[in-house]
Amino acid sequence: MLRVPSDRPESSLEVNPVRVLGDDYRRWSRLLVGLLGLALALFGVLATVMIPASGARLMPSDVILAAIGVPVGLSGLGVLVALHVSGRRLLRALGWWTRERFRNGSARPTAGGWVTARTVNLEPPVLARIAASALTGLAAILALSVVAYPTPAGSPNLVPGSLVAGVLLAAVAVCLMGGVMRLVNAAAEADPLWTRIRGAFRRM
Repeated sequence: MLRVPSDRPESSLEVNPVRVLGDDYRRWSRLLVGLLGLALALFGVLATVMIPASGARLMPSDVILAAIGVPVGLSGLGVLVALHVSGRRLLRALGWWTRERFRNGSARPTAGGWVTARTVNLEPPVLARIAASALTGLAAILALSVVAYPTPAGSPNLVPGSLVAGVLLAAVAVCLMGGVMRLVNAAAEADPLWTRIRGAFRRM
């Protein structure tokens, strides 16, 4: 078998699964694709729920818009679900590989791990996800607040569409923040203080 020569040392060719998985989750493209999926899903809500249920007289253009909104909205929802599922798998694997290093004795929790667990939220890709979660959650509150106010006579009924949009936005906000929390939990595996506290609770 032929071996391709390499100028790099053998150790540099080894793949670090913790770094690979962490970098994969932090990719900006994941966040941008998620925002695109959210926009498509919201368009679907607007076209298939908010306009038809508003009580206003439907025009032929509204029917065409609703017909377009169904596949567009479903595709956006599919993108969001796929990102959520893949993100959970990535972070679950990241946590496992992080623990495995300390379980098999190849690494030990250090002070650097304590710092990383508390500064991971300041990394630009992670901070962007926190900001996106906060803004999406705020938008969800604004959308759901429409339910608390009666619709004036003669005005379009925005309650059904706002309710669906609010639930969608709230779900996205929760999933975004949940992903960040899972990432922090994975980083905390290298924190000696956290491992001692967790070990003490497990022995109780």
